[in-house]
Amino acid sequence: MKVMLLSSYLPRPHVPGNVPFISSRIKALIKKNIDVRSFLVSNTSEVDYNFKDIGLFEHQVKVMNFYFEDCWEDKNKILDLIESLKDQYYKSGCDIIHAHAAFPAGYIASLLKDKYNISYVLTIHGSDIHTTPFEDNQFSRQVKELTIKALKKAECVISVSDFLIKKAFLLTDKIKRFEIIPNGIDSMFKNSTKKNKKEEVVLGFIGNLISVKGADRVLPVFRKVKEYANETKLIIIGDGDLKEKISNDIEEKEKEDILLTGRIPHNEIPIILSKIDILFLPSRNEGWPCIINEALATKTPVIGVDNGGIREAIGDSKYVVYADEHIIDRLSQKIIEVIKNGYNEELYLKAQNMTWDVIIQKEIDIYRMFL
Repeated sequence: MKVMLLSSYLPRPHVPGNVPFISSRIKALIKKNIDVRSFLVSNTSEVDYNFKDIGLFEHQVKVMNFYFEDCWEDKNKILDLIESLKDQYYKSGCDIIHAHAAFPAGYIASLLKDKYNISYVLTIHGSDIHTTPFEDNQFSRQVKELTIKALKKAECVISVSDFLIKKAFLLTDKIKRFEIIPNGIDSMFKNSTKKNKKEEVVLGFIGNLISVKGADRVLPVFRKVKEYANETKLIIIGDGDLKEKISNDIEEKEKEDILLTGRIPHNEIPIILSKIDILFLPSRNEGWPCIINEALATKTPVIGVDNGGIREAIGDSKYVVYADEHIIDRLSQKIIEVIKNGYNEELYLKAQNMTWDVIIQKEIDIYRMFL
């Protein structure tokens, strides 16, 4: 079987560790003897590249450069893109398209479906559904219309969480078929060795340092917990718009207790998790945060805000807190509860069973329905 994978979410030369949930999918498909032809559809100056050249595995990526605004401002450019992708599809002997994210990949796939009757499966991941189409600006209003088209035309919409498919149905009730298939974990997380327990408590945040991820809440939560456990430390992994502000907000007396690294390669995350006692997600919205099950697989407790797919991903409502104006207090108190009382270790085993090998077979079974 040959699959054309369309996405604006792919590891790139300047951000090789980005979106590991896509590169891990590709790797798992290849292990199952699926021939994957990947196309980066994005506004970029990059040229064709190989994953191997950015520290990953052997896999060629074809870059299809276009401006998102061309989708409604210059239809001729989009038609040229569609023609080029159609030629690549048939030349490569592909059997189906798998588009990742409703816009732009899903919309582009819907145009190929309209013009050439090429079947496609669409995976929705998060902000492509729960945020962008609902924002009140001209760009989002345009994207919303195209997102709806992508959802309606797909043979099957794969959602990474129940929360996310419910948001998709708020956009349109004309989805033909849907399946909920969460992101998996790499086996390296199952094999991670936990550090020896010591007196200090190490909290961790791993994610993009942006508002939707609640990065602005990280330091206040840490400070609240430290009032209870004076030996508390904090590790912050990630990059984004709020990184500089967070760095500047760290007080001189806190610098020995806080490590702010920026983004790190995905294969180094298990090492970091082995040093963390409790991971917390103060997010304002999420689709299916991969880091939750990656952490649980390393036997690292996870606490989160009850937003988006966080409750589903953790698997126990006991470890999520209600989102309101008291969120900092609620999160810090829940963390303190886990410090005192421990964690439900059954969640560790559940996460360890969610390997990409298991998850990707479900996606392959969906492909076969439409061949």
